[in-house]
Amino acid sequence: MHKLIAVLCVITLFCTVAPVLANEDDSSLSVLFDDISFTSVLITDMGYETQGNIGTPVEGWTEPVGYDTFTVTDFAANGNKAGNMTLLDDQDFYADQGFGDLAIDGTTELIFDFNVYIDLFNQTSDDDFFYFEFGFGDGDGITYILANVSDEVESWMEEGSRIIYLQETIVTGEWMNFQLDLVHDYESVMGSLPDTTLEEMFLVGLASKSSKLVVYLDDLYIYYDPAPGINHVAHSPAEPIVGEMVTISATVVDATLETVVFNYRVDSGSWLTLAMSQISGTPFEANLTDLSLGALVEYYVTATDAFGKSTDGMNGTEYFTFTVAALSPGFPLLPIVAVAVIAAIGVVILWYMFIYKKKE
Repeated sequence: MHKLIAVLCVITLFCTVAPVLANEDDSSLSVLFDDISFTSVLITDMGYETQGNIGTPVEGWTEPVGYDTFTVTDFAANGNKAGNMTLLDDQDFYADQGFGDLAIDGTTELIFDFNVYIDLFNQTSDDDFFYFEFGFGDGDGITYILANVSDEVESWMEEGSRIIYLQETIVTGEWMNFQLDLVHDYESVMGSLPDTTLEEMFLVGLASKSSKLVVYLDDLYIYYDPAPGINHVAHSPAEPIVGEMVTISATVVDATLETVVFNYRVDSGSWLTLAMSQISGTPFEANLTDLSLGALVEYYVTATDAFGKSTDGMNGTEYFTFTVAALSPGFPLLPIVAVAVIAAIGVVILWYMFIYKKKE
């Protein structure tokens, strides 16, 4: 992993330039820097924001250089630039980026993250396709196919590469994000964790005779997998009463997320856990029932990824808390007492008028 971090840092620092010059006698120049950060990536495309003008070829791929079917566009998922691959009438695109001999094993947390928008696909033929392929030093490979309806795609892949289909039904007309765990995807198709090197990746596309393929790509990254991110932890209702079910929710983000757990205790008792279920997208939920009157509940959320990294979602440095009330929170007790007194007086009056007076 130290080798990986070193490679990433060298690439990033090599591309960073900030010249400052005071070239007149007795002159001075003061520059203040604040909140400088570096983004470590293996792919030179990154967010495309550093690419050339709109319409110019996308640079950074080993070959071909300046390919006019892969150009800079302003139709982007994020920012102002993206890459547009437009192929038609038996055109193909085959380019690669090399990583050297980058060691990769069961502890190497590499995430391949990108946005893709398929505009046109398989218009007049059943032989169009495009995919990303990763080659390893042991001769194996992973081919992530984003669009394909033909067996011809296998003849384009490197020998020893295994296929992972990213879509069962090809989605067109919308931006999609993919976060792919290279290490555990290798394990799933090869049967064991990698103990080799990551050497290169390919971007391949084909539009067969009389057909057209239009694809947009944005924010291509390969990065070190961070610990899970947890935010928006909350309970509903905010002030529960006896008999109400309390729903705990949290937003959890991680490319290799494995478990999300709700931890809680009642009245400073023993800690208990519940598995949280994913509702849709990133929200997770768990439910609590049968809480007694006046119960003080303390809780937090824990998320763990495939590499064993965990994050606790706390309220700052404290646990989240709520207390179970007898009546609806904020509902004043005085009006209830007043209504009860008035009702009692009414009953007495009715009894006096219709029962007691009658007896007299």
